[in-house]
Amino acid sequence: MQGGGKADKEKGVEYLAKAYELAPYSQFVLLEYARGLNAVNRDEDSIGMYEKLLRVFADKVGMAPKRELGDMYLKTNKSAEAVKTFTELMQVDSKDPSYQRKLGFALAQDGKQQDGFEEFRKGFTKEQDTLGYPYAVYDIVSAHAGLLESALADQEKIVAKNPNDLQALLALARLYIGTNKLKEARDTLDKARKLQELNPDLHEIMAEVMCRQNQSTSGFDEFRMAVNNMHLKD
Repeated sequence: MQGGGKADKEKGVEYLAKAYELAPYSQFVLLEYARGLNAVNRDEDSIGMYEKLLRVFADKVGMAPKRELGDMYLKTNKSAEAVKTFTELMQVDSKDPSYQRKLGFALAQDGKQQDGFEEFRKGFTKEQDTLGYPYAVYDIVSAHAGLLESALADQEKIVAKNPNDLQALLALARLYIGTNKLKEARDTLDKARKLQELNPDLHEIMAEVMCRQNQSTSGFDEFRMAVNNMHLKD
């Protein structure tokens, strides 16, 4: 459901709706239907499927669906639910450093912007201490046997071939952060800004870069931009 155009995604959701009619309590169907509805921006329907999945299979689904539900809460400005979700995830899976930065956004949405900003900073610091790079590029680095420099070199080649690929640019900026190439990260984000100025991920990454460059005031401004534009998240 992640690939393909809008028509393909809509057709996929139609098939999943039929599967749901036949098997409304299938763990697999519930999860794929929730993800499919998210892919076509049927946010409330997607949230409903995720919530049903977690009610029925609370002890069997692992962390990913709950994380995805938390992201949906952020996207739809359900701040109290997002705070609760990411707090619980931190308590259950303390080894994952990414939940804390997400909790920061949830707190900020809930009106606690300074507290949220501090959690966000603690989150990306913990990511650096634990992984050595932002969690968002974990899959890319893992695909390169954990070799950050190798992942970076390949991502640079991808961007060179596809300079207008926003997601590729954002991944490259995150890899630059992991290798402490903050100027390159910032330059990459400036290119990405020309493609989609209000993208919340762009502002999240820029906030981290600015904080790492000891520009916390500007970092806070970028953090707030990310919070304000969460509804635009893909």
